[in-house]
Amino acid sequence: MNRIIIVLILSLATMTGIAQSQRITYNFDDLGLFGQSFTPGKTLVTSDARLPGIIKGYVNYLYKKPLHGWRVQLYFGIGKHGRKQAEKTKNQFISQHPDIPVYIFFEQPYFKVKVGNFTSRKSAERLLYVLKQDFPRAFIIEDRIDPNNISD
Repeated sequence: MNRIIIVLILSLATMTGIAQSQRITYNFDDLGLFGQSFTPGKTLVTSDARLPGIIKGYVNYLYKKPLHGWRVQLYFGIGKHGRKQAEKTKNQFISQHPDIPVYIFFEQPYFKVKVGNFTSRKSAERLLYVLKQDFPRAFIIEDRIDPNNISD
């Protein structure tokens, strides 16, 4: 019984807080959620003043959330020698392909050098084909990729 009373009190307090919040009218297109190439009509929205901040926060969350994808792994090794070789491999790759992102990960006990952020395996295979000459031990792996830096 006490739980029901507490839930009712919290519900009323929440509804009262929402009812008393400031309401605004704004142009939805001014939130900057769409790219420059998107030219919609004028969309006016009247809502709680907090809504634009909530929408922007959610969109930022979605763009920072890692995606399922593929990378090409160039190297993995253990210990101090492994770390030095990972740095050397990274620098060699950057000198040859400065436009493709390269990462060094430490997944105990291995240092790993991975390149690219591919949403399709086919794109990763194309890069692997190019890299096999300089990195003969390279292979494709499934990984969580950066959605803000897609290599496809």
